[in-house]
Amino acid sequence: MLLNVAAFTFGIWWLQQQADLPAPAGVFLVLALAGLAWIAKRSAIAPLRSTGVALIALTCAGAGFYWAAGHAAWRLADRMPERVEGRDLRVVGVVAGLPERTARGWRFAFDVEDILTPDAYVPRRVLLSWFEPDRSDGNAIATPVMPGERWRLTGRFKRPHATQNPHAFDAEAWLLERGVRAIGYVRDTGPRERVDDFVWRPAYGIERLRGRMRDHLLYALQGERYAGVVAALAIGDQQSIPADQWQVFTRTGVNHLMSISGLHVTMVAGLAFLLVWHLWRRVPAWSVRVPARNAAVAAGLAVAFAYALLAGFAVPTQRTLWMLAVVAVALWLRVFATASGMLAAALLAVLLLDPMAVLSAGFWLSFGAVALLMYVTGGRVGAPGWFGAWGRAQWALFVGLAPLLLVLFQQVSVIAPVANAFAVPWVSFVVVPLSLLAAVIPWAPLAVLAHAAMLPAGIALEWLAALPAVAWTQHAPPLWAVAFALGGAVWLLLPRGVPSRWLGVLAMLPMVVAPVVRPAFGEAWVDVLDVGQGLAATVRTHSGSLVFDTGPAWSPEADSGSRIVAPFLRGSGVRRLQGAFVSHDDTDHAGGAARLFEMVPVDWVATPLPDEHAALASVRHKAPCVSGQVWEWSGVRFAVLHPDAASYATVGTKDNARSCVLRVDTAGASVLFAADIEKDSERRLIAQGASLASDIVVVPHHGSRTSSTPAFIAAVMPEAAVFSVGYRNRFGHPAPDVVARYRDIGARIIRTDEGGAIHVTLDGGGWRLERWRDERRRYWQER
Repeated sequence: MLLNVAAFTFGIWWLQQQADLPAPAGVFLVLALAGLAWIAKRSAIAPLRSTGVALIALTCAGAGFYWAAGHAAWRLADRMPERVEGRDLRVVGVVAGLPERTARGWRFAFDVEDILTPDAYVPRRVLLSWFEPDRSDGNAIATPVMPGERWRLTGRFKRPHATQNPHAFDAEAWLLERGVRAIGYVRDTGPRERVDDFVWRPAYGIERLRGRMRDHLLYALQGERYAGVVAALAIGDQQSIPADQWQVFTRTGVNHLMSISGLHVTMVAGLAFLLVWHLWRRVPAWSVRVPARNAAVAAGLAVAFAYALLAGFAVPTQRTLWMLAVVAVALWLRVFATASGMLAAALLAVLLLDPMAVLSAGFWLSFGAVALLMYVTGGRVGAPGWFGAWGRAQWALFVGLAPLLLVLFQQVSVIAPVANAFAVPWVSFVVVPLSLLAAVIPWAPLAVLAHAAMLPAGIALEWLAALPAVAWTQHAPPLWAVAFALGGAVWLLLPRGVPSRWLGVLAMLPMVVAPVVRPAFGEAWVDVLDVGQGLAATVRTHSGSLVFDTGPAWSPEADSGSRIVAPFLRGSGVRRLQGAFVSHDDTDHAGGAARLFEMVPVDWVATPLPDEHAALASVRHKAPCVSGQVWEWSGVRFAVLHPDAASYATVGTKDNARSCVLRVDTAGASVLFAADIEKDSERRLIAQGASLASDIVVVPHHGSRTSSTPAFIAAVMPEAAVFSVGYRNRFGHPAPDVVARYRDIGARIIRTDEGGAIHVTLDGGGWRLERWRDERRRYWQER
């Protein structure tokens, strides 16, 4: 069973790597394989029967592939027409999920029931944002909606298009996994009417209950340090945990604990089992009809199911629930269930219900962790004491999950075994029960008690996270090295007494020592990242790397510097920047600077921003960018063309007029970063005789009509024009007439909203350009 379920899982995973969904006719090939497998298994010839095992596995892989393909086709069929994007549409629907607090308001899932606007269509499940008016007193406005409410409102929608970058979060895959086929926001220009206070449906009822529990906990713990953690442990609302606390939990390797995990579900089910078993035995009449053990198993499973629903039915809770269900059925039927059989049954159940689960990192980490624990505890001779068993489990999780963590996130906490040694028992057996009690019983002192229990663990974790070198970060390891590391981990965790277990360490070494691929001498790699409406680019040479602008800030806790640029640099093997430019003080260029420079050390920053600017708080060496600054790294020449020194003494100069302009040259090609300069700056550069001619230009001001005059374009004469713009941005960038000017001179038009991140190789032979959406095409991506 385990082999066949593994093959089924591989088929589903393989489907998610495809650029297009397969033709339905392939199902007949799977049926033919199934027929051959049936014939082979019934054959009297032994070698042919052995072949049947392989044919069955191939059939299962094909079945998984087409099961996922059918599911994906069904979801993608609910598609929003491009012609209605950006229009005000009147809809009626139900708030389907727990509203999440954002910097500008609230966000929630919304099930569309009716479309009142003629000749329009909106997908069944959308993600809506409800923006609040600015509050000068800083007080939060109460949640405007509750799960289960039916509303009639006006919204503006667009297809689920998101930024696409190497080593960064794929929001389009995340939306597909959750069945969201459009995103939008509630317009304040039209009426917003609550039609019904509650629409009965089990899913809406569960979400309404979760919402009330969260409101009670957060109200009872207003202003408390770990109020969000208590809510997450009680109802699985991870969004309540602030970003800085998530960073602490990630650095210490306990982030898996700070929501409802499989361990928590098992613990609660176990408590229910013991309670019912103890009480049931004391009533002989009950025990005669139903054995106490069977009743206790049923009660434990029921409690686990309720707790999983309360957690939002996330993958870790599903996995635990189905494993407990297998145990319960086995005990009721008095049959033997192996650990591997339980894991395989849980895996199959999760994937049958939702084959998109493989898109989630939590799916692989959750099942991988349980498989590792089974591997190091099952079939071993000699039972260690509780301390030895606990240490063995922590060691196995650290060694076995490290390859997955490095390939998924390019970092692993080296202090995780120590942090988990005290955090797991304390959080699981003290904080979680108290948090659950506080959620179920709306009495404020219980919530205060749960928070008091979490406080010492949180403080200890913060102290550990502040220690130097608690997390190992590196570039994304090559796949061959990951395969070797996984094999090495399995070998290293073999039972004591197996000879040469140390060879597992050697097999894992290539994952951490594989050299970073760098440009050759005289070569430059330029990446214009897809940050939406804004600009962030990197230039890598053989001996140094720099960033030109850091993209926008979307909220106080979310910006492109930490969400896009830093992961890209880490995954590419850039641990330190030799330089950076923050071209000017616009939030779409400088918004990500503060967090980026905190996460990635930088030697110096050139910028017109004042030294006391918040974006430069962690920067030690900063200086104004001034035309005439020139340097060379490994045969690649850098030259600042704008602004001139006199502009810093001119009072009232606009930020755009003081933008840094940088040109990067190799022996055979060049690229020009023009930031947000406008017509006057372009004329000044031409009049000063600046060397503007470049093969590639990152178009000034995102293609606005304020820039890219015919004279400037003629001076640059680019072969490719890169527009760093957001999908359906509110400014209308790039302007059609500006695009036409570049196209008229024969320039290739490249847009980040269409191609994702843009990678350009400059060398002595010229330049080559690649778009990330082309290099990593997936069937769910909007085209």
